[in-house]
Amino acid sequence: MLASGGNTRLAILNELWQETKDERYHRVCWPFRPWPETLSPQQGEVQCLIGHLAESDLHNGLMFIERAERILHLRDLYQEAGIECSTQLALAEQLTRDGYPVSPSQISRMLQTVDWLLPCIPNALYGGLTRKIIDRLLALRSAAEQVWAKLIPLERQPEFTDLFSTALATFNGEPEAVVPQLVQDELLGEMSSWLFDQRPHSCAKRPPSAI
Repeated sequence: MLASGGNTRLAILNELWQETKDERYHRVCWPFRPWPETLSPQQGEVQCLIGHLAESDLHNGLMFIERAERILHLRDLYQEAGIECSTQLALAEQLTRDGYPVSPSQISRMLQTVDWLLPCIPNALYGGLTRKIIDRLLALRSAAEQVWAKLIPLERQPEFTDLFSTALATFNGEPEAVVPQLVQDELLGEMSSWLFDQRPHSCAKRPPSAI
């Protein structure tokens, strides 16, 4: 397993080899670092993954969704290693102790992105949807759900996730096509349609025909 920036150096060496065909860049001596006996495989993977995350942050090498997925993978590794990180605060503190400072609010947005947005617009997210647009979509969903909860009695509420997912999935394409205002319009349309369908419709009786 490559560590301490090894992926970046390997990529550079590969480019140099492709350009020059110089044997110096094709055969390289790498120092071997034995796996510490005090570390479990999960803890060792945590250290390597945190190192790669920190390196990628220096070069802006990861999209937000990729970073979010790696943070969630780290959470799973911590749990497998017996380290309790069931809350966002606990996970943030553990990551900070291990050398990767991140705030609970950042972790919250990552979780929301994976749970709320990724099932609906994977192509846009992996295509490089910006953090600014992601934050606006998350804010839109939270605000719309609060309004929905006030409009509809709890026992009559449909799953809000379904309404939001239907509206957002329309924009699963190029990142440039994800315009928060248009998503809002689509979501309002879904909410309005449901409300209209649930509204009681009165049918006036026809007057009796004259004999």
